[in-house]
Formats: sequence, C-alpha cells, structure tokens
Amino acid sequence: MPYTKMSGLLVMVLMFISGCGLFQPELSIEAAVAQLIPNDPSVAVGGNADRLIGDQEILLATGFWVKEASVPRTGGKRINDQMMKNLVVAWANGTLIIK
Repeated sequence: MPYTKMSGLLVMVLMFISGCGLFQPELSIEAAVAQLIPNDPSVAVGGNADRLIGDQEILLATGFWVKEASVPRTGGKRINDQMMKNLVVAWANGTLIIK
C-alpha cells in the first residue's frame, strides 16, 4: 500500500491514541494497584515505584474494594476479600509485583 496523506494521518492518530493509554493491555489487579500512582513517592526505592504498592495506592485499593468498583486497567476486575488480603500483605512486606 503506497504511503498517502490519509495513511500518514491514520498512523498519527493511532500513535496519539496509544500514547494516551487507550490501548494499554489489561493488567493483573496487583500490577494495576502498584501503578495507580505513577512513581509513588512513598515507595520510590531503586526505581521500582511502579512495582511496589505504596501507601496511597493501598488506600485507593481499599476504596475500590469497599465500593466494589472495578480497578482501572484490569478490564473490569474487582477486588474481593482474598485479593484485598493479598494486597495488604504485599504492601506491608514491600513485595515486588511482577505480574
């Protein structure tokens, strides 16, 4: 297919949309919670801020759990009681989230 102004415009639009995060892959609940606040200062240790659950992120996760709301970037997944326990343990122990 030859490169035309229309195909160039389509490429630019797709790049813009993907840069806005509209085509981000679904994450596990643990990974999504760890990334709720990019570079969370409460866990800024060795560049792993988005792989650790910080203080503000565990509070946000608690809000999703209490309200039974879906967690962003998970495709509509919700935090159940067991998952909330797992998140609290990961937060308290400083566990790296690798999923």
